[in-house]
Amino acid sequence: WQKMRAFRENLPVAALRDNLLRALRERDAAVVCGETGSGKTTQVPQYLLDDAVDAGAGAGCRVICTQPRRVAALTVAERVASERCERGGVGGKGSLVGHHVRLDAAVTKDTRLTFMTAGILLRRMHGDPLLAEVSHVVLDEIHERSLDGDFLLALLRTLPARRRELGMAPLKLIVMSATLDANLFCGYLDDCPVVQAAGRTHPVSTVYLEDIHDMLEYTLDEESRCCRRPRGDSRGAAAIENMDRREKAAALDSWGVDDAWRGDENPDYDPTQFEHVSALTRRNLSRLDENVIDYDIIEKLLGVIDDDAPHGAVLVFLPGIGEVSGLIDRLASNPRFAPRHGKHKLVPLHSALTPAEQREAFKTHAVGVRKIVVATNVAETSVTIEDVVVVIDSGRVKERQWDARRGMASSLEGWVSRAAARQRAGRAGRVRAGTCYALFTSHRARDGFRSHQVPEMHRVPLTEIVLQIKKLDVDDGAEAFLAGSLEPPAPDAVVAALNTLREVGAVDASEAAALTPLGHHLAALPVDCRVAKMLVYGALLSCLSPVLTIAACLSYKSPFTSGQGGKGGGGAAAGDAARRQLSLPSSGCLASGEQSDHLVYAAAYENWAKVASVSDRNTARRHATKHGLCPETLKQIAEMRGQYASLLADIGFIAGSKGTRADASPSGWVDDPSASWNVDAKRAPVVKAVVTAGLYANIAATENTGRWRDAKGEVGVHPSSVNAKLATPTFPFLVFHEKVKTSRVFLRDSTVVAPAALLLFGGAMDVYHAAGRVSLDGWLWLRASAQVAVLFKKLRRALDDEL
Repeated sequence: WQKMRAFRENLPVAALRDNLLRALRERDAAVVCGETGSGKTTQVPQYLLDDAVDAGAGAGCRVICTQPRRVAALTVAERVASERCERGGVGGKGSLVGHHVRLDAAVTKDTRLTFMTAGILLRRMHGDPLLAEVSHVVLDEIHERSLDGDFLLALLRTLPARRRELGMAPLKLIVMSATLDANLFCGYLDDCPVVQAAGRTHPVSTVYLEDIHDMLEYTLDEESRCCRRPRGDSRGAAAIENMDRREKAAALDSWGVDDAWRGDENPDYDPTQFEHVSALTRRNLSRLDENVIDYDIIEKLLGVIDDDAPHGAVLVFLPGIGEVSGLIDRLASNPRFAPRHGKHKLVPLHSALTPAEQREAFKTHAVGVRKIVVATNVAETSVTIEDVVVVIDSGRVKERQWDARRGMASSLEGWVSRAAARQRAGRAGRVRAGTCYALFTSHRARDGFRSHQVPEMHRVPLTEIVLQIKKLDVDDGAEAFLAGSLEPPAPDAVVAALNTLREVGAVDASEAAALTPLGHHLAALPVDCRVAKMLVYGALLSCLSPVLTIAACLSYKSPFTSGQGGKGGGGAAAGDAARRQLSLPSSGCLASGEQSDHLVYAAAYENWAKVASVSDRNTARRHATKHGLCPETLKQIAEMRGQYASLLADIGFIAGSKGTRADASPSGWVDDPSASWNVDAKRAPVVKAVVTAGLYANIAATENTGRWRDAKGEVGVHPSSVNAKLATPTFPFLVFHEKVKTSRVFLRDSTVVAPAALLLFGGAMDVYHAAGRVSLDGWLWLRASAQVAVLFKKLRRALDDEL
């Protein structure tokens, strides 16, 4: 205890303790700025608790500290419990320290300091909007500007005053970050005090991409995925290079290419910025696709680090779970880094791992064993891997953004901000001087990065947050409440969110837009509302297993390869061939003859998962490549399926799994064919009906002329779809995932659906008794007798009653 106390008192943040406590005695809120290494994340919550205990008010003190990610909440709680020498550990008997993340709550009646994610605190406020027993709320890493973080800040901003008006005990609010615009937050919190602490890190030298190329004398292989060339396989690419402009445009249109023509020159290359490097490096950079991560360079860098750098861990930042798994597999198959030789420990670190798996990243190893941690941005802030001396930063991150083509929020990859790049580099300087190898040019770092992340509230649809506001029954309504947030979204974005929620059926058609029974359930699922609706109906109609896969593909991307050929995959041609094979009537799978891209995804994943559950990872990877699938994407889909199943268990839609991590393999509980939620998982019409529920009103119709129309006009089916050359659709209707535009409008990812599915899950229904017809949303016409129409209206009401 004495040793730990001395350590804590020596941290830079200790210098602000008295100023912070004094400020909170006088005001309701305070802003804490502490550089990386200052100790603010672990110490500030303890200062609040210790001050209350010293004043004899420990019994009434309950501190909640939010973290942006599950891994941070768990590891910080463990660290604080260790510093306080809590014998029972986190959440143990008599321990003052607890944690609460999804599927894992370690809190007792003795707990006085709880670390949790922002989402958990929001859900607590559904039942306890005044946080009646809480004395302090600490919002850590608020600079990340997540949707939950900004929403919490708006909710909590006025809560101390409201509690005072009601005669309740005081509530204190503390906002913390390492890279904070203090004036912005200070002004929002009524000009509250700002306290600052210096950091404690060693110098870190950054080596940018152009110097890495020079150092390695690197040659960019023409067949590398990072080398720019036209889309398509190598033969198609070569042929199209020789076409004139008109021929080239026609070829691209026939391929359904929906983004700009990609030639072989890097549009961001400025030769005047790189006169100091070799001619070889300049040639590399001029042909480089900077948006594609070069795994060859990462491997070569790790070899150089092994040869030249002193002992210490390496931390590699990649954008997503699939990329992390892919690099771990690649290194494990390289004799130099294979763990079986005992010289390297390969450790993934991301949000989908169990706490025990995440703890592996923080363990130290014997001299002569180098730990290589491959992580997403969970390792960027809050958590500290003490022995890291080298960082390799891809400069890439996956963020939730509005995807206009899909009409929904998706996880899209992009560049990090300058603030995030500084945070990542700083991870190498915790124990001694370190090095950061940046896989982006100095020119991009200086002129191509945003200074800070764009607030999530400005880049994603607001449907989730409006649902939360409705659930919390905020007095002024969604528009007024969000207008009072830190940096308010555009009013049109709030109106668009309400329109989407009406379309989905989450709110009713009244001016007040009251939550429907479905809306109450969707508000409890922190995913896009269309995906949430699909998940709810997948469980309700007992076909969850394939719906989990389809929902994951909607939120992420197709599991089929879509690259340009060359190294690392079969290219788009292999993926297209595999899709069509699965859709054939003779394939014998769920998608057999069903004219559905979505069922093809479900069948392809199921085939891979069966192999993966009984084979080693190399066999599973070979299966994926042979069948035109991307192994990294499949792994990401598997993780997302497990997360979705756990969310459904949380709200009681499926049973027997609450508190456990979802096993996404066919042998696990999620895909158990005898489970009540999978009884109809092999019945394609039922699965297609659920797809209709999720994707409506993305609907097109044909009059058997070979031409399709949606509500806005004529459209075509994308050439990559199994329905692209469909001569005789089973039914004259299809639902689709997204629209893309080249010289014409294409529908991507479509499913031909039965009129019954539309009558059950479509929009507002008008019945024309004499004509024996029904219209949906005033434009989509179906033949149905009056009796049938009335029957489906009753079925709709029955479904609502089930919800």
